[in-house]
Parts: sequence; structure tokens; C-alpha cells
Amino acid sequence: MRNAIGKMGWLIMALAVAWGSSPARAATYHGTLNSNTTWNEGDEVIIDGDLTVASGITLTVNAGAVVQVQSGYRITVDGTLDVDGASDNAATFQGHTASAWYGIVVP
Repeated sequence: MRNAIGKMGWLIMALAVAWGSSPARAATYHGTLNSNTTWNEGDEVIIDGDLTVASGITLTVNAGAVVQVQSGYRITVDGTLDVDGASDNAATFQGHTASAWYGIVVP
């Protein structure tokens, strides 16, 4: 009996560790950003509709952030887009799938 309880305890502990270490979900954005927003290293951002950075608003994309834009959508910047990266730690903008996205538009 003591052995069975010990094994069950280890199983519960292993499940708790696995549950707590599950990967974070990607944040999705579309519409208009009406407040200053920052995406940081390790953030996975999915643009799932056209996204506009409103006038007077800053979108900051720091080194290590990955921005994936779904097919057919674009990011329009009426405010400020501040991208910080380096060749060894880039901020990445890419299509979410193999299909094309429309890019970043600065009118």
C-alpha cells in the first residue's frame, strides 16, 4: 500500500509540473490599437485581421518577438512603429502560413 501511494504521489507531481509548464498561447490582434502596446522577446503574436496602429499610438516590437500575419492582412501604421532588433536577435515579421500577407503600410 505504501508503495502504491508513493507512485501515485509521483504521478500527481509529474502531471502538475507538466500542466504548469505548458506553452503559452499566442496573442491575437486585429482592428485598431488605441493604446501603446509592446511585444517582447518570447512573445508570439498572430495578426488575424487587418491591424491599424492609431495616430498618436506607439507599437513597440522588441528583439526576439515573432509577429505572424495571416494571409491577406496587413499592418497599417498611422502612429509610430518602433522595432528594436539586431542581426543576432531580430524582431521577426512573417506570414503565419505559406500564403502571402500584405505587409506594413505607412501612409
